[in-house]
Amino acid sequence: MRVTLNLIRATAVVAAALTALSCNEANRGASPVELVATNHANILVLDFADSTCGSGGLGTITLRSIIKRTNPTDVRFLDVKLKSYRVTYQRTDGGKLIPQSFVRSISGIIGAGQTALLNDFLIFEPGAFSQAPFAALLPQNGGIDPETGKRTVTMEIIVDVFGETLAGDDVSARTRIPLTFCDGCGCVKASGA
Repeated sequence: MRVTLNLIRATAVVAAALTALSCNEANRGASPVELVATNHANILVLDFADSTCGSGGLGTITLRSIIKRTNPTDVRFLDVKLKSYRVTYQRTDGGKLIPQSFVRSISGIIGAGQTALLNDFLIFEPGAFSQAPFAALLPQNGGIDPETGKRTVTMEIIVDVFGETLAGDDVSARTRIPLTFCDGCGCVKASGA
């Protein structure tokens, strides 16, 4: 009887500890701030043959810090400290070859409920345009993507921005930038760019 009673007590203690831990984890994952990223692309088609295409930058990313709680009394620790961004790629034309993804450190603080712009950020590593899939588009390499048989490569550049509130809650945001690449097809700028 005594062994059974001790086993019941031990089970109750373990169950209470697991419940407390799971609630604590849930609270840590629920940031009171949401980070939202949108982009404004300056270029829709990037022509490698046009040296002025993209010279003004490919675009900007707007980051917005949104407070999820209604009427918070204290927002001092809801500011977002930016830490890094990751760039990945996804072909939208049926091809599979993509540039290597990468991560870059950034810094800055976005006030709670405010916005900030990311300008002049790197979305391709140096030398990326001389490698697959872009190199095949150059005239000396045939000018055609071997995977799709087209004179263009179309993909989305996916930018994930990472940060944390001053209280230590992780936040992130994602935006996708559609872009077509070619050699000699003509640069196409976005309206208003």
